Amino acid sequence: MSRGAPGTVERTVTAKIPDYFMSISDFAVYVDTTQGPVSITLPSASNAGKMVFIQKIDGSDNVVAVKCLGDDRINRVDSLRATRGLDGWMLVADGEKTWLVISKSTGSPFRGDGQQP
Repeated sequence: MSRGAPGTVERTVTAKIPDYFMSISDFAVYVDTTQGPVSITLPSASNAGKMVFIQKIDGSDNVVAVKCLGDDRINRVDSLRATRGLDGWMLVADGEKTWLVISKSTGSPFRGDGQQP
């Protein structure tokens, strides 16, 4: 999907490569680490209200590292790590230098109605 008017769903990306730098038009990145660890770099947190979703989709022991661009931070740290399948985060940019974690999935799939089983 592509970036559209405010309130529309943006592009979804499935990363199967060692490193991926998210663009401002990315929304959801589903990460397959079956071939090795994957590093995802967030776009600048200067984009106030920008939301992103990152989730590890496989059950391997490989790690997804979510990193910040430049001197941005995620809730005062410079990276997050997903180690289990279906671990992930919904993040929102504060418009300055911080990505805020607004939701975290911890290995439990969501049902079609958005609720955890």
